[in-house]
Amino acid sequence: MVDRNDRKWLFSDGDLGANLRSHLNKVKEIVETIPEPRFTSTSDEDLARDLEEQLAVVPLELLEEQRSMTKEEIKIEVSLDRSYDIRRGPVYLDGIRARISIPFRGDPLLWKLQPSTSRSSIPYGDVHAASGTREGTVEITIESLTDQGLDQIKQEYDRILNDIRFYIGNQKTQIESELATLPSRVRAEIARRRDRLKKYDNLADMLGVSLQPKPQTEPILESHPEPATRKGNHKKRPASSYKWDVFVAHASEDKDDFVRPLAEALHNRGFRVWFDEFTLRVGDSLRRSIDRGLAQSRFGVVVISPAFLSKEWPQKELDGLTAREVDGQKVILPVWHNVDVETVRRYSPTLADRIATSSAKGLTQVVDDLHAAIQGT
Repeated sequence: MVDRNDRKWLFSDGDLGANLRSHLNKVKEIVETIPEPRFTSTSDEDLARDLEEQLAVVPLELLEEQRSMTKEEIKIEVSLDRSYDIRRGPVYLDGIRARISIPFRGDPLLWKLQPSTSRSSIPYGDVHAASGTREGTVEITIESLTDQGLDQIKQEYDRILNDIRFYIGNQKTQIESELATLPSRVRAEIARRRDRLKKYDNLADMLGVSLQPKPQTEPILESHPEPATRKGNHKKRPASSYKWDVFVAHASEDKDDFVRPLAEALHNRGFRVWFDEFTLRVGDSLRRSIDRGLAQSRFGVVVISPAFLSKEWPQKELDGLTAREVDGQKVILPVWHNVDVETVRRYSPTLADRIATSSAKGLTQVVDDLHAAIQGT
C-alpha cells in the first residue's frame, strides 16, 4: 500500500457526546420560539411529535449492496518510501488507484464525530453529501504499486470498511442512549410553557378590558416577495434586518479545494457567513436550517461549477435566491469555478449574462470582488 498525505480521516473532528448534549439543550429554546398562537392552538401530542421529528438525529447507515468501484492506472511517487533504496528523486513506479463508493443514509455531520468507544486505527474516506440531505456517498481511495498484488488492496479495503462499521455501530448505540430522554424533555418543556401561559388567562378579566388577539407574524420566506408599496414597488429590507450577510450555495465536491477556504476568507473579512460547516450542528433540521439561511441572508454567493450544474439540491438553493430578486434587487453573487461562459450559458443564458468573479483569479481577488459587490449595494 501507498500512504497518501491528503487522506481525510473520519470520526476524528469532534466529540459525539458533547454534540449530542448540546443538541438536547436546545429543547427549551425551540419550545420557547414557537409562535404563541400556534402553541396555544396545537395539542401537546402534535407539538411533541413535530419537535421530536425536528430534533431527531439520524444515525449513519451504509448501503453496502449498492457500492461500486472505479479503477485506473497511475504513476506513484516512491522517493520518500524508506522501503525503496532510492538516493535521488522523484521516482515514479506503475500503480493502480481503486475508488470504492458506498452510498449511505443519515446525518452527514456524524462522519466527523468520534463516539465514546473508539479504536487506535481511524478509517479514512471522502464524504460527498449535498447540503440539506441525509444521504450521500463515502468514497474509499486505495493506491497500490502494481508489484504489490491485489491481495493487499483487498486487505486494506476490508480493514477500512471494518473500522467504519465499528464506528457507525458505536455511534448508533450512543445516539440512542443520549437521546433516550428527548421525548420526556420535549413534553416537560411544553408543559412548563403551558403552565406559565395559564397564569395570565384571567388577566384581562382582572383588569376589566377586552383581550385582543395578537396578530400572528410569519418569517419572510425566500419564495415570498417583500410587501409592496402603493406604487407596486417592493420595499427593500435594511441590511441590519438579516442574520447573515451571505449564504454560500455550492456542491459538496467543491468544498475542500475552494468553497471552505472562500467561506473562511469571507468570515475573516468580517462578514456573517451561512456555510453548512459553520452553521449546522448534529441533529439540526437540514431543510429548515437551509430555508432559514436562504431567507435571512442578504446575498447568496453561488459557486457555479460542473458539479453544481449537475446536481439537484444546489440548483434548488439557487432557485430560492432567484425568487428573492424582485424589482431589480441584487441577491445572487456568482463565482465561476472551473467553468467558462459557454458552459454556464448552456445551463442558463440569464445566469451567464451576469457579471461574475472567477476562482481562476485566485482566492484573494474573489474575496475582494465579493467585498466590493456587497459594500456597493
